[in-house]
Amino acid sequence: MRGHGDVVVGPTIPLTVFCAVYTEANAKIQAQAIALGGPVTYLDVEEGETANQALDLIHRRAWERWKKTAADLRR
Repeated sequence: MRGHGDVVVGPTIPLTVFCAVYTEANAKIQAQAIALGGPVTYLDVEEGETANQALDLIHRRAWERWKKTAADLRR
């Protein structure tokens, strides 16, 4: 799939959609940061686990908002 877009999988539809939406946004931000120069510091294993725990809570809020927006558009 290299060069053909983004493929996202996940344990639930809400989390998978969240990851698909924010993968593109995060990639743009990362590319801009790298273009500024300087070292890139990635998350270590513990920081990644903490981020995943936060993501588990955050994605649900976004999912509920997207559902409401979709329902409002259908009216």
